[in-house]
Amino acid sequence: MNIDWQQYASQYRIFLNRLQQIQRFAHPALAYPLAARIAHHYSPNKEMQANICQSFAQAANKPEIPLKKFWSHYLNHVGATDLNTFMYRKMTPQWIKQRVKINSPVTLESLRKHDRGLFVMTYHNHYPHFLGVVLGQMGLEAGLKSHLIAMDITASPLYDYLREEAEAYYRDCENCFAGGQYLYMHQNQPIAAMRKLHQALRNGETVISLNDFPSPFISKRNLELSVFGYQYAFPVGTLEIALRQKTPVVAAWIRWLGWDRFCLEVRPLATENGLENVMAQYLEILQSQLVVADPALWEGWKWLTPEMKVSL
Repeated sequence: MNIDWQQYASQYRIFLNRLQQIQRFAHPALAYPLAARIAHHYSPNKEMQANICQSFAQAANKPEIPLKKFWSHYLNHVGATDLNTFMYRKMTPQWIKQRVKINSPVTLESLRKHDRGLFVMTYHNHYPHFLGVVLGQMGLEAGLKSHLIAMDITASPLYDYLREEAEAYYRDCENCFAGGQYLYMHQNQPIAAMRKLHQALRNGETVISLNDFPSPFISKRNLELSVFGYQYAFPVGTLEIALRQKTPVVAAWIRWLGWDRFCLEVRPLATENGLENVMAQYLEILQSQLVVADPALWEGWKWLTPEMKVSL
């Protein structure tokens, strides 16, 4: 799909301006639903509707979910997450406690190890940065830093057009990580980020990693697996480091529940049977829990192209 990134950036700036006005004058309980509605009219993501809906229809095999409903929910998430662009500066541990409930069979505190930290595997959904903020603010009083592994923002095709907005967004998020930081992955310097990951875990800190996408790097640290009947190479280098250090591993993600309420979902992963087994658990949770509860929450539909289809 060819996208005019300059035009996309222009539309996105208009969308953000409207969201900024909402957060100035509306209580969060009203601001999030209003942002969801505004996304239906102003979000530039509308340009991707055909591609995402087609991939969802072919991969999910859920004829009971009309594409119109799926796309409506998708845009609702776009509005809610982009409103957070202007909400992060207001987020405190108390703000999080009031608005984010936790659905987990165990507490994160019981999992985190003093000299091994906690490795959190999340997904490319609408709220991975918010997850970093939530975990950072939850650990702020105890001095437990959170780090989020992310692609270098300068590599984005939008960066040249929205540089000021992008840098402000990442700065505001990072300020909520309780002293943690983004661990940027650079195509030519992945080892630097890996060293920082290793040290963060050794310090007993939390590291968030997204491993559900086709790896952009040619690396031995990729693993061929299938998801929704499509196969591609998943990046596993970050997970390898966590397993070598015997770090506890969980899958986790954020769901918007409506109004100004969110849910932090946490699922511990067994690590004793090695890397491929951990990835299998991670992808099974994506397919049987996250997507079942809300298919529009996952943004990875756009990656599932016909050439990745597994022949049965």
